[in-house]
Amino acid sequence: MSFSIGNHYSKRNVVKEGLDSVLVLDRPSKQMVYLLSMVIIITLGALSIPQMSYSATYYISVTGNDSNPGTIELPWRTIQKGANIAGPGDTVIVKSGNYDERVTLPTGKSGTAGSSIVFRAEVNRSVYIKGFKSSSNNYIKVEGFNITYNAAGWTGGCIWLDGNNWEIVNNYFYEAACPAIQPTWQSGKTTNNIYVGNNYVYKCNSGFNVLGQSWLVENNEIERLIYSSYDADYVRFFGENHVFRNNYFHGTLQSEIGGSHVDGFQTFEESGGYARNIIIENNIVKGMYHEGIMATGADGSHDNIIVRNNIFANSDSWGICIHGITNVKIYNNVFAYIYGSAIGLRAAASRSKNPSTGEIKNNIIYEAGSLYWTEGGSTANATNNLLYKSGITYNQSVYPNDILNIDPMFIDPAGSNFNLLAGSPAINAGISLLGFSSDIRGESRPQGYAWDIGAYEYSEKYYPPAPPRSLRLAYP
Repeated sequence: MSFSIGNHYSKRNVVKEGLDSVLVLDRPSKQMVYLLSMVIIITLGALSIPQMSYSATYYISVTGNDSNPGTIELPWRTIQKGANIAGPGDTVIVKSGNYDERVTLPTGKSGTAGSSIVFRAEVNRSVYIKGFKSSSNNYIKVEGFNITYNAAGWTGGCIWLDGNNWEIVNNYFYEAACPAIQPTWQSGKTTNNIYVGNNYVYKCNSGFNVLGQSWLVENNEIERLIYSSYDADYVRFFGENHVFRNNYFHGTLQSEIGGSHVDGFQTFEESGGYARNIIIENNIVKGMYHEGIMATGADGSHDNIIVRNNIFANSDSWGICIHGITNVKIYNNVFAYIYGSAIGLRAAASRSKNPSTGEIKNNIIYEAGSLYWTEGGSTANATNNLLYKSGITYNQSVYPNDILNIDPMFIDPAGSNFNLLAGSPAINAGISLLGFSSDIRGESRPQGYAWDIGAYEYSEKYYPPAPPRSLRLAYP
């Protein structure tokens, strides 16, 4: 066995060790040392360079052709073509127009963390389509589309969602006989880590159905639900670790919902349904025709549902109706013009062995048919609520830890403005609570020396100046 590198080295001794040879070398020249040093430096430098990733942008136009390369100058005709081609980090830009297609994502085609596959309307809400249907697709973003679809029921959905790590933002869902967003319910499928933000839903059968883990649903507006062949609700939720915040649900007409039992938020335990560690905060829900929240659980299926800083107004039935759910926390909400009960904690239907447990603190109940109560062994730790209905005198012995029979002094309750006027008995009358430190607007709590009761902290910048009590004109 011999070795030669130019004329600078000569073999002096070789020692065998297993399958390897150890080479003992004579003295190298200075030139060879320099050369080897440079080789090592260049090699290490190359290894330290991060691998480059490349992404592409493709364009779709109603005047394009799918045989084109998909460039801005020579766009494709269909969004489906973009869905078939795009990979991790790629963006499909869709120009304005009406695309008579429902985009079906190829099974398993996905983006990656930090490199989603993006579908975006070039001009926000100027592209009309029939939605997206997915099949085990992860890291997908859908942004800025107008979407409608006429397939009703659980197998419909303007967006049929099957996969994890989606972003669904700034879309307009309209006049659909199905939910705006419907996650798959098939065994073995997951819909986790979903962001739904800044969407507007109008005249759809329902808003968002949520299933899986860790959804954030925020800053959406859902208006005027309609009946098709399925019950209409603004949101249905199942799973765990979801947050619903800063949403506005309103405008449903009784004449358009048929026999639907319309709720702001609904969950139940049938068919293995469960819901745990849910936060519902800073939402406005008004004009529903049944409950603001309807939640039914049993045998530990539902636990730790937090409801705080919300407005529930103009319900034809309940504000919040809870059956068989443990650790329900109802904090700093406003219940106004509720035809039935504002809050009820009950045992699961026909299951008196599964009572509800919870806390009811810092809420304002205004002009409701009845206040809050428990039954079937259910318990509630209730304190520092403000309870008022004109013409009614509530018994302090029944509600010993609350403020009774004093008008909360809203700015304009008939106009759904539940900010507090100066002098309101709700100001500085609440207790500090754990887990949050702001009101429905994001104002920090407290603004005074203690928390205020209700969804709003009193602040002078939200208080309109009072008209003068008397007016005198001065003449020179």
